[in-house]
Amino acid sequence: MKPEIIAALAAAGGTLLTAVGLPATYLQARAARKAASSSVEAAQISARALHLQTRRTVQRDAYLGVLTATDEFRRAAWSRTLAPILHDSRDLDEITDEMADAHNDLLRAIAVVTLDSPDDVAASVQLIKDHAETLFYSCQSDENEDMDEPIWWVAGKDGDELASSSRVIDLFDNARKKYISTVRKYLNDEVPEIT
Repeated sequence: MKPEIIAALAAAGGTLLTAVGLPATYLQARAARKAASSSVEAAQISARALHLQTRRTVQRDAYLGVLTATDEFRRAAWSRTLAPILHDSRDLDEITDEMADAHNDLLRAIAVVTLDSPDDVAASVQLIKDHAETLFYSCQSDENEDMDEPIWWVAGKDGDELASSSRVIDLFDNARKKYISTVRKYLNDEVPEIT
């Protein structure tokens, strides 16, 4: 074979390899870029999911904190209400201080939930706060200590009404039940979308 023909074939082969090789290299680079982009998107979705999970865990802890504080405050308020009737051996000021501490703990827990909750959960926790205020101030009333069951004014559907201590505690308990129902709905039904 003549050297000119061999050189011509080699040149044509090199041109053919270059013509085929450049698009192949381009396609490989494009595939690598897409894979990297997909990895970044997957990492972003994973990070958002982790953030949502962490946020819901923090919210769940805050919601539980309100329930715990609500139960403790109710116990302390009931103890303060019944102390004069049952002739509790503890000092009334000590029982009142215990109730005040439980009330402050409840207000702190409510503040946390109010800051980082949807409107319906914030409204239900506000209802607990309103009834807790009524209960707190009413339990401290010394006017009714000689009665079998103290009474006081509370806000009713048709304006203020006289209510017994058990009625005020019932209102507080109903607010607690509404709060639990609202929180359950939020935590179980409203699953945030990951976009």
